Amino acid sequence: DVRELSGGEYPTFVINRTGTPAGPAWTMGNDLAKYINLALAEKLPGSVELGAAWDNEARDAIKIQTRTTFELNAQKLPFEIGYVILEDGMSGEGAEWAQRNDYSGIEDIYDKRLEELTKLPVLIYGQKYDHVPVAAWGAYKGVDGSLPSSVSAGVPIEGWFVADIGSNKLIQNKENLSVVALVVNKESGKIINAAKCKVGDTLSPSSITSTSAEN
Repeated sequence: DVRELSGGEYPTFVINRTGTPAGPAWTMGNDLAKYINLALAEKLPGSVELGAAWDNEARDAIKIQTRTTFELNAQKLPFEIGYVILEDGMSGEGAEWAQRNDYSGIEDIYDKRLEELTKLPVLIYGQKYDHVPVAAWGAYKGVDGSLPSSVSAGVPIEGWFVADIGSNKLIQNKENLSVVALVVNKESGKIINAAKCKVGDTLSPSSITSTSAEN
C-alpha cells in the first residue's frame, strides 16, 4: 500500500523506477538531489510520448495515444504500457480527507517557514489535493498487447487505448484530469519511463517541447 510509504503523516514520499521505496522525503534531507540525479543518470531502453482526448460528447471515455521508441533491436522485450488517470484539486469531508499536522503546538521549530503550521490543529480539513489517482489499467504489469515484443531501434510504435470512466465514482471534476502512460517491465514491475498529459493535449510530433523560463 503506497500510503504507508509516507509514514502516514507526511504529504510526500520518494519512490524510484525500480518500485523500491527510497523512503519518506523528510528522511532524505539534503540527499534528495543525489537520489534524483542517480535516477536521471540511469540509461533507459526507451521513451514514450502521449496524447489524450475525450472519446465522446458524454466524456465517459478517454482515447489515449502513445508513441513509444526503443533504442535497441530486440526480438523479445517484456514491456507493456500501463495507464493511470490523475485528478487535481480534489477535496472532501471526513477523516480520510484530513491532512495530519505533526507541527501542531510545537514551540521551538527548526524552520520558520513551517511556523504557521504550529498554530493549526493536528488534523487540517479543507485541503485540496493534486495528482490523485482515480483510475488505472495495468499500472503494475502493463496492459497485455499494448506493445509488441519485437522492436527495432529508433522506430516509433504507435498505440491506442480507450479508458472507460463511465462508471467511475471517484472523479469529482473531469476538467482536472490528466493521463499518465507507464512503460512497465511486466516481469519485474519496474517502470522504465513515463509520460503525462492533460486530457485534450495532442501527441506532439517530437519529444521536444517549449516552456517558459519560469516553468
